[in-house]
Formats: sequence, C-alpha cells, structure tokens
Amino acid sequence: GYEEARNLIAEARAQLLKMYESKVGNFLAVPKVLVSSEEMIWLNLNHRAGFILSQIDGQVSYEDIVSLSGMPRLDTVRILAELIRDRVIG
Repeated sequence: GYEEARNLIAEARAQLLKMYESKVGNFLAVPKVLVSSEEMIWLNLNHRAGFILSQIDGQVSYEDIVSLSGMPRLDTVRILAELIRDRVIG
C-alpha cells in the first residue's frame, strides 16, 4: 500500500538523480557560462534555472552550486544537466 508506493517513489527519485548526475559528470569541476547575455534572453529559462545560472561565476563547482541552491539535490542536478544538454553551461 502506502509504504510500498513511498518506497517506489524514493527508488525512482534515486535512479533519476543517478541519471542526471552522470550527465553532469565531475561535481568538483567548475562550470562556465557558454552563451552571451544577449543569447540568454532567448533561452526562456524558468526562475529556478535562472537562479542556478546566476550562481555560475567561473569560481564555484557544481557541488557548490548544489549546496548554494537551497533546492533538493534532484531538482538542482536536473537543472544543471539540462543547462549542460542545451550547451548553456559547460
């Protein structure tokens, strides 16, 4: 019943996290923004992705960004993976 459903959800979240973490790669690496501020206007980012992007200054690592975000790790790592996929950061 309820407990089984909760366990399945937790397992699915853990699998998703692993998948997104593999797309980010080395969490000690320091990402850089790959698009100009003019191009950024056209990215249509939601406020959470915009906040994550605003933390990337060429000094902080992916792990720092996860810590700074104040969001659940899965949410932050998903956003980072999407920004990498879209070649916004790298």
